[in-house]
Amino acid sequence: ARETKGLILHAYNQFLKFACQKLRIPEVSLNALRQQFVGGAGQWRLISPQAIDRLLTILAESGNQLDRQIAVTIALAYCGGLRASEIRRLTLANIVFDDTLGLFEIELLRGKSRNSRRRVPLQCLGGSLALNLIREEWESRRLQFPERAAPSNLAFLGVPGERNGYSYSSLSAATRVILKAAFGKTANIHLLRHSFCSNLFVRWYSLRYPDVLDHHRDRSQEIYQLDLQSKLSEFFTNRPGQEGDARPSDLIVMIKVTGHAEPRTLFVYYIHSYALVHAHTVDRIAQSYLDEKFSDREIRNLVPGMRSSASRARLKDRTIGGICNHLGLL
Repeated sequence: ARETKGLILHAYNQFLKFACQKLRIPEVSLNALRQQFVGGAGQWRLISPQAIDRLLTILAESGNQLDRQIAVTIALAYCGGLRASEIRRLTLANIVFDDTLGLFEIELLRGKSRNSRRRVPLQCLGGSLALNLIREEWESRRLQFPERAAPSNLAFLGVPGERNGYSYSSLSAATRVILKAAFGKTANIHLLRHSFCSNLFVRWYSLRYPDVLDHHRDRSQEIYQLDLQSKLSEFFTNRPGQEGDARPSDLIVMIKVTGHAEPRTLFVYYIHSYALVHAHTVDRIAQSYLDEKFSDREIRNLVPGMRSSASRARLKDRTIGGICNHLGLL
């Protein structure tokens, strides 16, 4: 309800004010909190990498060519964040391999807007199962046509033996049927794009704070392992072989990779993994200030049962950590 959201925002705002005024935390910005920042619109339910891998395996092993192409469609949307329209328009020329340099990219030259033109570095975004499916489909399509056929004229996904791709409605409809059966009636290709953005945000944050994954349900999945995290770090630094911590400028790169025109679209409507990052940030800040001492007045006003001078005299440790221990909070 609107009233409940308002109460939550008010409490959150009061907490941030207390953090800045009493604990002198410089990292917290007290810009006006907006209701829409509580969560995105509609596609907030995320799908785990493990669930996607199970579905891809089932489709790939079915022996049906359309099922296999649906698996590739799902892989492109979940691991690369591609829109349904972008997947349908892919040609063989849009998929770039360079095993020497370790590149496996999708080159999008047109799309929903000029911001849709981008390179998607699948080599650091997707797991081996998804990437193998995409590459095998590319090789299969290339073998169906003579060498003289220009890759830019060959649709990446289409009926075997035909150069043109599926229509937008047929490919999307077939994929939507599978997704609904696997993940519920609200599931569609766009939901996979939301999951991609949310996973990318957590992975980026974990480059600087790896321990955030200690409490993440998907921490054992391939995209969160050292090899792919190292490749993601190299991609953000734009220097092969050189890794680095997460930086604010990386957010611009993230916006470009997802093909959005402005930060607000990505960070308000597409990322739904803030809870994990918020919890880790609050815990990290709290640990940094456990040794901060409260004044007598602050203890009297903030700590339950400490209104009298006699009760405060019995408090041996006046640090935040000591008070939390006294209250049984640590």
